Amino acid sequence: MEEKEINSAPKKENAPLSFFQRLAYTIIDFGLIAMTFFGLYQLALITPISSNLHKAEAEMVEIQIEIGTSTGYFVKTYLEPGQTTNYKKYEDEGGVYYYLPDDNFKKVYLETLNDDVTYGDLKFNYTVNSFAIALSTLFIAESFFLFGVPLMNKRRGTLGIIFAGGQAISKKYVSRARWYQMLGRFGIIYVISAGLYFAAGETLLLIIPVITLIISSINKDRRSLHDLITGVKIIDRMTFVPLVDHDAVDAEPEKVE
Repeated sequence: MEEKEINSAPKKENAPLSFFQRLAYTIIDFGLIAMTFFGLYQLALITPISSNLHKAEAEMVEIQIEIGTSTGYFVKTYLEPGQTTNYKKYEDEGGVYYYLPDDNFKKVYLETLNDDVTYGDLKFNYTVNSFAIALSTLFIAESFFLFGVPLMNKRRGTLGIIFAGGQAISKKYVSRARWYQMLGRFGIIYVISAGLYFAAGETLLLIIPVITLIISSINKDRRSLHDLITGVKIIDRMTFVPLVDHDAVDAEPEKVE
């Protein structure tokens, strides 16, 4: 009995990655960036570069305790072993500070705290230093995974793209993506990430991979916003067919005897 051949339609030349391939590389890349970012941030907090941050924080706590105590919102007390209280613990240094779960005390405390000029200056200093450290560590993490790694391999792929079986090409030249395209790609992602972090902190960074997948799902070439702007296309490497075969062009002609 003759065996029937199963004909499967081959992929087109320079075909984009499937949804699941894009999902895989998005999760891997943003997961690595997120872990590296948070790791570097925590590391920065125990190094001298965060000294101004900790100094401002310590002085803010002193003012908070002082104003909290003077307004009756904080109560300095000591607990015997096994003793309980309906107060909520705030600080433990030389004694145990608690704050009263009472809205009236809290309102006076917050109003007095907000009117304190010194506290306002310290809070501003703390915020600036916190953002400076966060954006610096985010820059290091994203520049390594989105720009450094692609420059180290011929496929111009991030670790996620390589794992998913893809590669980055130039849409215009149908060849390996240029270094400046990868730099622009990283730059756009960093600017968006920094803006979202500045607007609402690290939690909002989690929507970037979601937006990336949505945009890449509604256009023909499956390209995300940063790829569209920089002229980059992420394709299945098994379907890559360059516009010019440089290996053939550069090959030496055979000698005719």
